[in-house]
Amino acid sequence: MENVQKRQEEIRMLKEFRKKTGSEGVIKIYGDICITNSVKGYYLESTPSSLYVKGYNGLDNYNMGTVAHEYVHLCQNIHGYNLIIEACAEIISNEYFNNAYLDCYLDRVKLVKILMEIIGSKVIWEYNFTADFSEIEAAIKPYLTGEEYDEFLNDLTFNLGDKEGNKVKYDSLINLFSKIYMAKYNANMDDDIVINIIRNGTNAMLLHGDRAFVRYYFNHRYMKPSDSYYYDDNVYEYHKMSLEEAYDKKLLFLYATKSWLITEQQWRILYNAGCYSISCDISNGKILYYRNYIRAISYQDYVDGNYLSGATIRKDCYNSSSFIVGDTAYLYLPKYNYLPPVNELVNNRQLVLKR
Repeated sequence: MENVQKRQEEIRMLKEFRKKTGSEGVIKIYGDICITNSVKGYYLESTPSSLYVKGYNGLDNYNMGTVAHEYVHLCQNIHGYNLIIEACAEIISNEYFNNAYLDCYLDRVKLVKILMEIIGSKVIWEYNFTADFSEIEAAIKPYLTGEEYDEFLNDLTFNLGDKEGNKVKYDSLINLFSKIYMAKYNANMDDDIVINIIRNGTNAMLLHGDRAFVRYYFNHRYMKPSDSYYYDDNVYEYHKMSLEEAYDKKLLFLYATKSWLITEQQWRILYNAGCYSISCDISNGKILYYRNYIRAISYQDYVDGNYLSGATIRKDCYNSSSFIVGDTAYLYLPKYNYLPPVNELVNNRQLVLKR
C-alpha cells in the first residue's frame, strides 16, 4: 500500500509538470534583474514552462532554494489561499529537494504544519494541485461558528509586506486552531508536545537542521515512525555504531570541500564583508581568487574517496563524550521519542499530550 501511495504521489507531480511544460518537459529559467529586493523569484501562468529567478546565471547553492520553490509553484494550482500555497511550496521543496526555508515564509510553514497535525496532510496535499477546498472545509467547519469560519478563511491570505497584519492573522489562526483542537480532541493544544515544538521551533529545527525534531508531511519515503521523532535532552543514552549507520540516522555530516574561481572585484567585496571562506593563489605569474565551500556528500562518495572529504558529528549531537575512531562512531545522545506518521497521529493525539 505504501508503494502505491508513493507512486500515486510521483504521478501527480509528473502530470502537473507535463501539463504545464508540454511533451518535452523542459523548464526555462530566466534571470530577471527587475525583481525587487524583497522578491527572489516568481512563476507566471502566462509563461507556464518558465521560472524567473533574481540574478540567475546557472544553478548554484545560492539560488537552488528559490528555483525549487518556484518549480513547486509550477506544479501547484496557484489559485488557492496563498498561506497554504506558499507554505507548501517551502515544505515540498524541503522534503523533496532538501532546500532551506526562506525566513519570510517561516510563520506560514509553522501554521500549515500545525494545521496538518490537526486535520492530516492528505487533504492539504490534494488542495495544492486541485485548489478544491471542500475537504479542508469538511475537516474544519464543524468545529467553528459561522463567524469563526469566516475569520479562518480571511486569515488564509497573507501579504508579504504587511508584517503587522500578518502577525494579527498568525495569532488569530493559532486561537482558531486551539478551538478546533479542543473541540476535536477534548484537550488543550498547549499540551501537545509536537505542536509546541513547531510553534517554538527555529528555522534550523523545522528544517531538521538540528536533530531535536524531525517530521515529514508529504514525502512518503520518509513517513515512517523511524523518520519522525523528537528528543528529550534531559535523558541521554550511549550508542556505538558504524559510520554508515550513524550517517543513515543523520547523526553525522559527511562533507567535501571545493573551490570556484571568482573575479578580483568579487574577492575584495567578500573579503571586506568579512567572508573568510575565500583564498587567493599565485599561479603562472597570475593571482587567482577563489571562494571555497563545503558541501554534503553521500556515504558512498565518502567511502569511494572521490573527494577531499571528512566526517564530523552533527553539532547538535556533539558533546565531549561523543567521538569518531576509524569507521566507528561513539555517540552520547539524548533519548529519541519516535512518532507515528502525521496521518496516523491525527486520530491518536493522546500519544503526544503532556502527562
